[in-house]
Amino acid sequence: MPPSAKPHWEDLFREVVQTDTCSGCAACVVACPRKVLGYRDTHPFQMDEPSGPAGCRFGEAGCDACVRACHRFHLDTDTIEGERFGRPRAPDELSGMERQRLALRAVQPEVAARGQDGGLVSALLIWAMETGRIDGAVVAGPVPGQPWRAQPTLVETPDEVLRCAGSYYTYSPNLLALAEAAPDRRLALVSVPCQVSGVVKSQWRKLKKFRQVVFTVGLMCSETFTETGFLDELLHDRLELDLGQVRKVNVKGRVLVTTDQADRGRLGRGPLPGSRARIGDDGLIEIPLKEARPTARPQCHWCPDFAAEWADLAAGGLGLEGWTITLLRTETGLDWVRGLLAAGRAEARPAEEFPTGLAVLDRLSRIQRLRPGRQRARLDPAVPTGYDGSSALRPVPAAPDGGAAAAVAAAPTAPPPRA
Repeated sequence: MPPSAKPHWEDLFREVVQTDTCSGCAACVVACPRKVLGYRDTHPFQMDEPSGPAGCRFGEAGCDACVRACHRFHLDTDTIEGERFGRPRAPDELSGMERQRLALRAVQPEVAARGQDGGLVSALLIWAMETGRIDGAVVAGPVPGQPWRAQPTLVETPDEVLRCAGSYYTYSPNLLALAEAAPDRRLALVSVPCQVSGVVKSQWRKLKKFRQVVFTVGLMCSETFTETGFLDELLHDRLELDLGQVRKVNVKGRVLVTTDQADRGRLGRGPLPGSRARIGDDGLIEIPLKEARPTARPQCHWCPDFAAEWADLAAGGLGLEGWTITLLRTETGLDWVRGLLAAGRAEARPAEEFPTGLAVLDRLSRIQRLRPGRQRARLDPAVPTGYDGSSALRPVPAAPDGGAAAAVAAAPTAPPPRA
């Protein structure tokens, strides 16, 4: 095959970026050896002026690093899963393959208090640093002076981990922080499923800039919100909240906002016309998801992976208070959690003791499977894309007696494999 016939940025731009199937994970930007790809508005773009936005002179000469990194471009799912887990995922494993599932929470009070749902992820990172398993971690951290804006952050001390603890519900391309780390650093990655997929595919394709990632924590995720729509227009403008006084944001069937603001913004003066947002009995501001969903990133509607299926460990609150449902997917994930428990840094309960959380996991995983197919059906046929979700993290096939939705609803959940 002549070099010019290899897929490169031109193909990625046409099939993924232009069609808005791009997740914004930034793996292609990190992988680019010529540093001609930039990142803005959660999208990659071509910075090399002679190439133009839709072309790449280096790709025409044979460079294909960007397409090798992209988890939404011609993905060989079966091969990757075969190498990572020993077999491809079965159609009824809607939340992915796992060796064990637990409910976990941090034991140290300062860690549990700073964490989102029990502090499990923060406790794990701190323990891994202190035991020499990693030199640092790539996470989402705060943007100085801009409340609730998140940015890719490299943390290398327990104090830095705690400063970045908690969840943001806007998108942070955490992989960009890999550029800050020396190649010999051993790093954990904490990110949403699409970024985990970008790292796993890039490692499978032997892209050297991803070698330093030795452990992946996937945060269960249905979608993220835009900064302008969610933070500025909904919270600040419509609800009149001072973002500097917001202490925590969580999503548990509805958006929950904890704030120091004494009058609770616009809701402190009475009901908001046209809205069902309210102040709950516990003082939290409760916003129906229906009112927040218009601010979701459209790129998230292409994602079929709720439960971070390729991570070493997947974690989510799933409506629980103070506990994290944790899916241990790899031997490394099992080993780390065993070490964490042995060190007395966390406590565990069988996940089956939290049936409501597991029901949420099952329901959201099922719903997520259908999203790429629905998005694909809405595409203008003049803008072709090779991605519909079936070549990556496959949805359940359509049933002849009721369509894809019926097939997903009828699919049984496989029992957890024994560790």
